[in-house]
Amino acid sequence: MSQAFKEGKELPLSQSSRLIASVRNVRGDVYVELRKFVSTKSYSGPTKAGIWLNGQELQAAYRVLQALSSQASGSIGECELKRLDRGKTEVVFKVSQYAGKWGLDIREWVKESPNGYTGWSRKGVRLPMEALPSALKFVEETMYELFEKTRIAVY
Repeated sequence: MSQAFKEGKELPLSQSSRLIASVRNVRGDVYVELRKFVSTKSYSGPTKAGIWLNGQELQAAYRVLQALSSQASGSIGECELKRLDRGKTEVVFKVSQYAGKWGLDIREWVKESPNGYTGWSRKGVRLPMEALPSALKFVEETMYELFEKTRIAVY
């Protein structure tokens, strides 16, 4: 069972969607859940798009965002920036273009599964490139909140 400490930090992604970070305690381990929420005429609430990160993975996300934010706009093409090993899966940070727009994908890659599948899972979020400066501040504030709740340094 997971217990949310607080659903707090919000990062607008578009006019109708936002990313919410929640610090959660799962059987004594603390994670940050990044979940996309939408608000439309027919539905308002969470989507399936989301990923859980531990403190080290959140710190890696911050470093990736720092590096991308320092790049000149448009000077980076499609590329994989970082992979973090989780045993049977990996967290992958990748710049890619989708529907004509560039963004940073934070996704889970399955290395081995019981049925033999290897490839992308459905777990992950996408940050538009134009939101990266705000995303950097968002992740920094989330890291601070995680530290406040656990006293585990993630900087």
